[in-house]
Amino acid sequence: MVSILNRPINNDLIKCAKLLTEQYIGSRYPDARMIDYDKDDAEDCLRCMEIVMNYV
Repeated sequence: MVSILNRPINNDLIKCAKLLTEQYIGSRYPDARMIDYDKDDAEDCLRCMEIVMNYV
């Protein structure tokens, strides 16, 4: 597994980075893809944000 900041990157971090990238692209480029959100999606994004922030 690749490491950044001398810390290993686990699968949860990779999954969260992919999820948050999709959200960024949808908000930055609204014509790229419309995403319908619900409470579960928002909670997943918040959980992923915490995982990424704790890594950095």
